[in-house]
Amino acid sequence: INVSQDAYKLGASSFNQTLNTIGNEAPDVTNASYVKKTFNTIQKLIKADKIKAGHDIASGGFITTLLEMCFADVNLGADFNISELNEEDTIKVLFSENAGIVFQADASVEAAFEEMGITAFKIGTANNSGTVTIKNNEEAFSFDVTEMRDVWYQTSFLLDSKQTANGLAQDRFDNYKKQPLTYTFPKNFKGNLPKISAKASKPKAAIIREKGSNSEREMAN
Repeated sequence: INVSQDAYKLGASSFNQTLNTIGNEAPDVTNASYVKKTFNTIQKLIKADKIKAGHDIASGGFITTLLEMCFADVNLGADFNISELNEEDTIKVLFSENAGIVFQADASVEAAFEEMGITAFKIGTANNSGTVTIKNNEEAFSFDVTEMRDVWYQTSFLLDSKQTANGLAQDRFDNYKKQPLTYTFPKNFKGNLPKISAKASKPKAAIIREKGSNSEREMAN
C-alpha cells in the first residue's frame, strides 16, 4: 500500500545519499485521512489474525523492505512482480521512500481494503528459495538473501567487534543467519499489556531511548 499516495520520488532518499546528492523532489503524504483510514484497517485485520507479517517502507525504500522481510528466517525468499505499480523507472520504485506498508496475507483481506477505498496491490508470494526475484515489466532482478543479509548486518558486526572481546562478535556474525525463526508462546499468553495501577509501587529505572529502538511503551509505563 502506497500510504503517501504520492508519485515515486528520490529526493532526500538513502539512494541519493550514496550518490552525494539530495535531489529536487521528496515524497510527501498527500492525504492524512487516508493514512488514518489505512492504519485503522490494518489494525482491525491484525486483530482478526488476517495479517501474517508486515513491514513499513521507510529508510532505504521499497527494496530494503522486501529484503528485510526475508532476513528473518533461514531460507525465506519471495517472487515479486511490481509492474502493477505503474512506474517504469525501477530505480524510483525500489529506492523512493514513500510512506507505505508491505504485508503478507491471503486474498480474504482484499474485500476489507475495497470496502474502505484503500488501494492495495498484490506484488508477490513468499517461498523457501532463499532468493528474492523482482520483475518490473521487462526488467528482472535476483538477489541472494544470505548475501544481502550479510551486507545489511555488516555495520552491526563492525560495531559489535569494538564492544565485544574474544572473537564473540565474529561468532555471532557467522551464526546469526543459521538460526531458524522459531518461538513458542505460553498457553496463557494473550499478548495484552498488564493493567498498571497508578497507586502501585513501581521500580525506579532509566530507559535508554535511541534511534532504532522501540522503548516508547516502556517509557509510557
